[in-house]
Amino acid sequence: MKDNITFDYSKLEGRIKEKFDSQQNVSDQLSFSKTSLSMKLNNRVSFGQKDILELAKVLEIPDNEIAKYFFEVKVRKTVQKEKV
Repeated sequence: MKDNITFDYSKLEGRIKEKFDSQQNVSDQLSFSKTSLSMKLNNRVSFGQKDILELAKVLEIPDNEIAKYFFEVKVRKTVQKEKV
């Protein structure tokens, strides 16, 4: 069964930009590639527990703030069709 939850990683992407300027630069500090990081940030592949801890450490994200960066559910914007 496919998981339909999509996470909003915009805060995480901002932290990457702030600390390392690019996904490539931060991925040089990680055990996974820029391609893998990109796929995770685009909700194509899920972050594993070890990935989260590793990225949080490299980005200096405090333990009590990890949820704000990795577990914000993306809210879908829907447009109602006008009734005729």
